Amino acid sequence: MIERGVQPNTITCNTIITGLCRVGELVHALDLLRNMAKWNCEANVVSYSVIIDTLLKTGLVDEALHLFSEMIDDSNIAPHIILYNSLINGLCKNDRLSEAVRLLDSNSMSSRGVSANSCTYNSLMGFAEKTAITTIDLRIGGEEFEEHGELRVFADRLRHEYEVKKQLKLGEIEKKQG
Repeated sequence: MIERGVQPNTITCNTIITGLCRVGELVHALDLLRNMAKWNCEANVVSYSVIIDTLLKTGLVDEALHLFSEMIDDSNIAPHIILYNSLINGLCKNDRLSEAVRLLDSNSMSSRGVSANSCTYNSLMGFAEKTAITTIDLRIGGEEFEEHGELRVFADRLRHEYEVKKQLKLGEIEKKQG
């Protein structure tokens, strides 16, 4: 493209990054991300999100978190809820709940003007349910989970769902015994 005198733009680069990630060419996608500045193309949240999501889906969690930190350090790029949901879901699927919860904590998302949505909580709840975690088991830095601002909503939802499922199971047991 460059050899033919065609100057790529951010949309072109993001399209190529997406294609490279879909076919498993993460190294080339990262190279393209790094080269965007040379072509006067500004990487944006989409440029990073596609690669971070792919890294998470392939189990390269530390690399995804490193790239996220790099993106955060660039004051021109603001993460959005889709990226946070991808990170939280990926962390949960890779058994890293405490890190997922930390992202939801006020120091990460809400301080950047991003509010959790139902997808955010569903990722956390799905993991907690799958691993039979109750709110009593969840701790952040030794403090009670419920003491962390916005996380109280998640704790309340998780407690409610746990109680409902417990009652349903009791009802099923009673039916079988009766």
